[in-house]
Amino acid sequence: MHGRKDILNNAEAIQEITQQYCANHPCPEDATLIAAAIAHQASDPTDRPFSWDVVDVFTEFAHEQGWKERPPSVGIAQLTREEFANLRKTGHLDICKSDDLYDPEVAIYGMSAKLWAAYDRIKEYEKEFRELSLTDRAMLFALAQNEGAGVVNTFFSSEVDMDWDKMLREVPERDKRETYTRNLRYVALHIDWLVGKGWSWPPDIDMNYWRVTAFTDVPGVDY
Repeated sequence: MHGRKDILNNAEAIQEITQQYCANHPCPEDATLIAAAIAHQASDPTDRPFSWDVVDVFTEFAHEQGWKERPPSVGIAQLTREEFANLRKTGHLDICKSDDLYDPEVAIYGMSAKLWAAYDRIKEYEKEFRELSLTDRAMLFALAQNEGAGVVNTFFSSEVDMDWDKMLREVPERDKRETYTRNLRYVALHIDWLVGKGWSWPPDIDMNYWRVTAFTDVPGVDY
């Protein structure tokens, strides 16, 4: 949970950047959701232990040398340079002028843009299917902060059909089910912590439903 220190250190920047997105884009950005997502990413015990950038720097060097195949995620939002570049290409980072992912403010812009891209994908599907509840949308954002907008495709697929029970229990890939459940759990815990610290949270989002969905034991998944 060491990523919470990054939230406390950058709380003002998160509020300001979220307000910029709200003022410039038709996306319901929420500072608490952005903060919870970053707290989760920055707390990764493997990729970012103790909130040390030095681990990310070494991992990037290892990737450049061919020692590590997977492109590393860096900074407090744990974004890859490829996904950051893609978000810039799609226009979701038009108000961010820097590409320095080790800069906490740039990382906050990046996470905001990542969720905005997911929102755009959701709106595309809602035109064809139905409008999601605020709770479903927030829970989907909790997955998108890690998985990207592609997870929206899975949620609206014919196999899942916008059903959380199917999303967490019937997606064929076991590792995906584990990741989805873990992200829902941790983001919910960070939201509760933030609300306890005085951060606001929309009352129309049913956190009881979120918690029951996320913390009910999933057959065949170990934690």
